[in-house]
Amino acid sequence: MYRSMNQFLVVPALFLLVFTCTLTIPIHAGQKEKAGQISAQKEKRFPFNGKLHSIDMKAMSITLTGKTKNRTLPLMKNAKILKDDKAAGLNDAVPGDVVAGLVVRHPDGREEIQSLRIGPKPDKKGDKQKNKAPKKEDPKKEQTP
Repeated sequence: MYRSMNQFLVVPALFLLVFTCTLTIPIHAGQKEKAGQISAQKEKRFPFNGKLHSIDMKAMSITLTGKTKNRTLPLMKNAKILKDDKAAGLNDAVPGDVVAGLVVRHPDGREEIQSLRIGPKPDKKGDKQKNKAPKKEDPKKEQTP
């Protein structure tokens, strides 16, 4: 009698547990889909580089020279501009300069420059030190008796 009483309570409890799990699975799947849609709407960042074609100071934008057509990119209000690893302004750029940086693509499709580097990529500090001091050979070793 004791055994049948346990079976009487355990079987419905397991059934109830399985039933509630099957009801909550579609709810969690819907939340994952919504999370995927939200992440798809976030801003995307990607690097760019090229040759500066022109500068528009009024619109705060630059135009890059392209193979088939030129590309105009506006700067963000708080865009970081560097030249020779120092803070610079847009007026420090000259058409023909090599430029590179980071572009932000907003969910509505607009693209803006977040950071801009004017001029070629600077050498690393370690590379400069290696190039400055070439090894000198000992003149005593070169002489043969």
